[in-house]
Amino acid sequence: MSSPLSLSVKRLGQILRDGAEGQVGESETRLGTASETYWPLIRKLLITDFNLEDVHSTARRMFGTDTARFVAVDGSEDQKLLGGLAVFWAGSYACTGKVTYHKDQPPSVSYDVGFVEKGEGLASCVPIYVDTIPEVDPQTQLSSTGSSVTETEQETVDNSTIAGWIMLFSELYLAYKLAKSKEYQIILLDRSLSGTLSNLIHDTSRRALWKRQCAICTVDIDGVKLDDLELAYGRYHSPDPDGSLPPRGDYLRYAAILLLEKVGKPLTVAEIAAQLECTEADRLKRLTRFLNQLVDSGLLQVSNDRYSVNPRYANSWNRIRQLVDLFGLRFFTSSTGNVLQIMNGEQTRWMTTLDLAFLSLFTLNLLIEESVRNNILLVGITKDTAARDLLTHLIPVCRGQGIWSEKVEHVATTDRMLLQAVSMYHYSEIPVPWASVEYDTAFQTIIPNLDHKAGYVSGAIKNQ
Repeated sequence: MSSPLSLSVKRLGQILRDGAEGQVGESETRLGTASETYWPLIRKLLITDFNLEDVHSTARRMFGTDTARFVAVDGSEDQKLLGGLAVFWAGSYACTGKVTYHKDQPPSVSYDVGFVEKGEGLASCVPIYVDTIPEVDPQTQLSSTGSSVTETEQETVDNSTIAGWIMLFSELYLAYKLAKSKEYQIILLDRSLSGTLSNLIHDTSRRALWKRQCAICTVDIDGVKLDDLELAYGRYHSPDPDGSLPPRGDYLRYAAILLLEKVGKPLTVAEIAAQLECTEADRLKRLTRFLNQLVDSGLLQVSNDRYSVNPRYANSWNRIRQLVDLFGLRFFTSSTGNVLQIMNGEQTRWMTTLDLAFLSLFTLNLLIEESVRNNILLVGITKDTAARDLLTHLIPVCRGQGIWSEKVEHVATTDRMLLQAVSMYHYSEIPVPWASVEYDTAFQTIIPNLDHKAGYVSGAIKNQ
């Protein structure tokens, strides 16, 4: 006679087996359907023939040599509850080596030895009492579910994002330091560059919270305290190699500021519009409104209908660079005090996750700037299994514009599922290695036009 325990184990095993078989069967059906439905289109988007001579000449043109030094940066994080004290740990590390490009064979890769002795790395440890966590991470609130104190504290620690933010800052700051060293021609990051940039801009978008939750607004740089206008200015400071920003959407006002900084003299609205190519009536009207708003805020000043940068903010980007270096050293070099506590007059103030979001965003913009200046190839590598850009943005927009005419059904739920299905079911037609064609990351932000107007697209989030 079986014991109750063995019957329970047997029942759970049967549930697991039946459930797994059902999932596998469903996935097999969907993968097969997705493969056949999308194959006529996807076959046009896959690259399987890599011209080695072109690769070699491109490398020489970009790096000036057949061999390029590379560095790959990855991070790690953890948090522990010790009594009533939560300890957050995070850091990032770099693996280095070189890539040699050949005319008649694939590139060869070698890795540097002596990682422990020579490797680059950053780490930080932050101890915080559990009841202070919501002050540092405002989105984390103590549970009021009636569970025990120990369980509630553990939930608070587990739900906190403090370690994740410190890890992100450490990865970007380490990459920024390595870019400034000019020792590497290729920098690899374990995250999507465009996704990280857009997410950080979103995470820092609630301006009403800045003065209340940003301790860095009280930091003195060059004898002047950083303010919210400089936070706004630094958020969009990721210009193209020519020093300009795209004059559209939220970037328009900051494109005007960068233009005035670049020109170095006052300009009229018409002169600014001409250089930004905003000559249409509606765009000119919007530009004028933005310029006047910038004057009202204090970032710009106007005299005789000519706009110029307020001298108070003429050196803001250098001050932000000093801010990043100050806190980079504080978090990853200093060995005294709690890195999240800073002095506000005679009192201490906790930094928040919003502060870390701003520091990460500023560091990413500085990393892009250094990569452009030092001719570094900056690459983001993502293994996001939930990505849907190809399915929900690129394919629908291109079909709506008549670029692709193939009719497809949304039987796949993620890009990975689709590409995996195609590679599995058409393995004989897709030699390895293979890659998808590169498409503009702007596709992440657009969808087919909501009014079905030919030649137009709409914004993916609130039509922006």
